[in-house]
Amino acid sequence: MGSQTGKRPLKLLIIAPYCIVPAETGGKIRVSELAHGVSAQGIKVTVVMPITPALMSRRSVNENLTLEVVPYPFLLPLLLTDKPFSYLYLISLHPGYGLFIRNLLRSHDIIQFEGACFGDLIRAIEPDKKVVYDAHNVEYDYALAEASSPWVRRLSSRRVYQLERSIAQRADSILTCSHADTQRIRDLYNVDHDKLTVAPNGIHLNKKTVGIARTQVAERFPGMLDFPVRAIFTGSDVEHNRVAVRFLVESVASQLSEQCAFIIKGQCAKRFQDHHLNNVFLDPIPGNVGTYADICTVAVNPVTQGSGTSLKVLDYLAHRLPLISTPFGMRGFEDLERFVTLCDLEGFTKTLNTKPSLLPGLDETLEKYTWTSIAESVSDVYQSLVV
Repeated sequence: MGSQTGKRPLKLLIIAPYCIVPAETGGKIRVSELAHGVSAQGIKVTVVMPITPALMSRRSVNENLTLEVVPYPFLLPLLLTDKPFSYLYLISLHPGYGLFIRNLLRSHDIIQFEGACFGDLIRAIEPDKKVVYDAHNVEYDYALAEASSPWVRRLSSRRVYQLERSIAQRADSILTCSHADTQRIRDLYNVDHDKLTVAPNGIHLNKKTVGIARTQVAERFPGMLDFPVRAIFTGSDVEHNRVAVRFLVESVASQLSEQCAFIIKGQCAKRFQDHHLNNVFLDPIPGNVGTYADICTVAVNPVTQGSGTSLKVLDYLAHRLPLISTPFGMRGFEDLERFVTLCDLEGFTKTLNTKPSLLPGLDETLEKYTWTSIAESVSDVYQSLVV
């Protein structure tokens, strides 16, 4: 059960940079799953989010979890996202937002920041409040990797560095997705190693086997079944995923026009509607890969930039899909590499021709990545802060 403050349950406020409903992409999934998991441990959790058409009012999910929307006009992200600034940089420009949530900041025992974009709210938090930084990435490195031009990189990375440093140095505890991120944050912001804890991204294990989705695939993309092998890539519409999709479409799919179909799933597919290849199929609807988890399907992860860890890796493996990945794409999941075919970009075409298989023993290794297990560990971190 959650730690008690006096005679009442511990109260945790999670400051999210986006609405987590529906939880269909990496960051939203992490916030949602940890909030649900921690609330199941008896901690009172409130997730405060920018207002969005998906959720226009306060919602009680269960007795310990509340979603609180803020009627603040976040207009810049709606108007300018990826033109050329990222959403997370734009939403960091929020004059007066702290006034809208000041009562929430005062009424909770622990304030948790998801990412760095609200780092300037640190000044509004009372000294006796405990602060947790949930670092989905090393945000400074992510800003450098995702910027679309040198001047955007200089401007956005400088602001992100300042915001992330202010949170990291004030935080009583920092959650990271990998040991590499732990070391990087420690070195970058000169924080004590003792307040850093690895809380990896997670998954819900699906005990069903592949091979059940052929009818659904045939109804959506009948031409896909003409190919003996299908390769799937999933992702949101961010720069590192766009680079990966561009590589697949331009450098791999064109060489395997008869041997392999390529499914691009998620919002990253929206940018490639004008392709002219008959073996590339676009499904821009977010979600897991279950629909395509067929015995003919191989997952591909040709990611070469970004930060944090790639939640899609766990999604592929939880659906028992053989996976071909760059070494960079497996960052933070080194214990899973023995179940994955690793190769550089030049090797993807040849490796797909061989259609790798999945080795036994995966389920036991994935157990440590269940959201339930991760939430229990994170709850222990909260308890240690209020002892």
